[in-house]
Amino acid sequence: EGTNWTRLPVEQLLGMDDAIKSIMHLGALKQSLLDNKERRAFEDWRDEARAGLEAAPGRKVTAELGDPSRPAAGLFSNLMKMEVFAAEMDNDVTNGPWQRLMVQRATEAANYRDEQRNRVLIPIADLYRSLSNKARDRYADKYVFEEILYRSPDLTDPRNGTPISGTRWDIIGMALNMGSESNFDKLARGYGVSQDVIETIVMRELTQEDWQFVSSVWSSLESLWPDIAKAERELQGVEPERVTLREVETPFGKLAGGYYPAVYDPAFDQRTEDNLKDAENDLFGKRSGVATSKGHTIARTDYAAPMLLSPERVIFQHVEKVITRNAYAGWVRDVLKAVKDPSLRSLIDRQFGPEFRQQIEPWLQAQVREGLGNERATRFAEKFARTARTNVTVVSMGLRWSTGVAQTIGLANSAGRIGVGGLRRGMARMLSNPKAAWQFISERSPEMVSRNEAMNRDVSEAFREMRRIRTKNGILDKAAAFKSKANAYAFWHIGMIDRWMVAAPTWLGAYENAIRDGMDDVAASAYADKMVRLSQGSGREKDLSAWQSNQSSEFLKFFSMFYTPFNVLLNAQWEAGRALRRNDYRKSAMLAFWFMIATPLLDAVLAGDVPDDDDEEGWSQWLARNIGFYLFAGVPVLRDVAAYTERKISGQYATFNVGPI
Repeated sequence: EGTNWTRLPVEQLLGMDDAIKSIMHLGALKQSLLDNKERRAFEDWRDEARAGLEAAPGRKVTAELGDPSRPAAGLFSNLMKMEVFAAEMDNDVTNGPWQRLMVQRATEAANYRDEQRNRVLIPIADLYRSLSNKARDRYADKYVFEEILYRSPDLTDPRNGTPISGTRWDIIGMALNMGSESNFDKLARGYGVSQDVIETIVMRELTQEDWQFVSSVWSSLESLWPDIAKAERELQGVEPERVTLREVETPFGKLAGGYYPAVYDPAFDQRTEDNLKDAENDLFGKRSGVATSKGHTIARTDYAAPMLLSPERVIFQHVEKVITRNAYAGWVRDVLKAVKDPSLRSLIDRQFGPEFRQQIEPWLQAQVREGLGNERATRFAEKFARTARTNVTVVSMGLRWSTGVAQTIGLANSAGRIGVGGLRRGMARMLSNPKAAWQFISERSPEMVSRNEAMNRDVSEAFREMRRIRTKNGILDKAAAFKSKANAYAFWHIGMIDRWMVAAPTWLGAYENAIRDGMDDVAASAYADKMVRLSQGSGREKDLSAWQSNQSSEFLKFFSMFYTPFNVLLNAQWEAGRALRRNDYRKSAMLAFWFMIATPLLDAVLAGDVPDDDDEEGWSQWLARNIGFYLFAGVPVLRDVAAYTERKISGQYATFNVGPI
């Protein structure tokens, strides 16, 4: 039996004091050792990063006060892939320090976020879809909460004292908040009623099927806790305090309770609305740099306000923030530490120019924001533009077999990256046993597994649009879900051709090259992923230039539709030029031939654009036209001017459009 500390003898109190001081000393010593270890690791990394920067071909600099205007550098910095820039900061040394930090860890974070989404959110989405028609119809019914009265700080509000109303789906939200002591307490106090009132409503209205849904959601969300604890332990040094779960006695048996995000309704509470704006600003880096939301880890307070009852808004929006923080917070912190280091920052600016360095923070922000939705997307005009762009993508790419066949031209780019020999070996292995080859790839590359949805920006965005939970009165709209699934099937042929005929052979050939060069399995897999991205492109936010970013205006995206392969070209052109400055003539020649000569000629042949006996244009003019105008294809707007001019010169019908429509 315990004894109150006030009744302990002095000797025992002094002993306790000594023990506590000893524990605090050991804790401080351990933290000091960890801090010193982290500092030494960063210093070693910084020395390696400086060496790469100093060896890279630099720009011409002067001692003028202020940097002169460099419009070309400003333009290209917006069109450059961060992966290409990281390689240049490493002076093109494979697996250099900047690539390990900015490319490999970005890929690991994106893979980790996808894995957590698949493990937590997809099962919940499947629960939504599995709801019976009877349950769905019942959830959509309007419901008046007679026991809960409207309360407003505005005493003249005519709604004060009248019962609040919603749908039966909101009762599910109430039940989900009953799984922990703190949530249940805040739910009741927020609506100004006792816990008994909430419990009476929930127990009266929910069926056994409803409680099964609630229990399944709790189980899925509980699986997040180990990842939350690990992320916060690495960031803060300690694990956050867990909420106390609450056993729920239902008419159909006992449930153990479970974690559920405590989210207040901004429609009812001004403080909540202000906090959401502050959190969003912080997420965008407007107050304290690039940040990831951490509301789920903040210690519970006595504050209470009306809870947000809509399950889909709480689950899919808040949990996405939790997953994003788990995946990205540590990496974002490390990248910012590196680029804000005074010596590295000055050296980057001297070698490349501030225009390039200034793209790093927005690039980080875009990745953090990728899963959380763009604030502009809530506006009607932006929603309209996004839907229109998705529809154009489905019609222009998904419903044309020629788009799928055109993917095979990407093999020329692959040859430019891994060589004809590497590509030949990759294709031979793929053809000999496709199933075994794909299993070999999928065991080593989560990125390749998810490539069907992320092969380029427009396809990636189309899949994201299709995955959104469409609701009517807060309930899943099955008609919209069916349309999304049908649209997804429209891209099936593109994904299959890209996977089996282009990306997989490229990956296998690159992997084999890396193993021959002495890399281990992990490094070779990362290198193979890189060669696929640089030769074929990718729609993941980390692989997009600032011009393509999913966080830009929906209307601006019209000007960069179907731009992914041309951005691959532009970055290859820049790399070829940089390789010449390093006297790496072999790499420069390979990139120039395969990306700038072979690709446009293969494209023309596939399209049937070849001279015949009746044409005035001879083979030399045909070569000059297809190669010459293709050199401008990587620059937005200029590519449209070049395309218009080429069609005019060749006698084809031509109208000038900026973008594809």
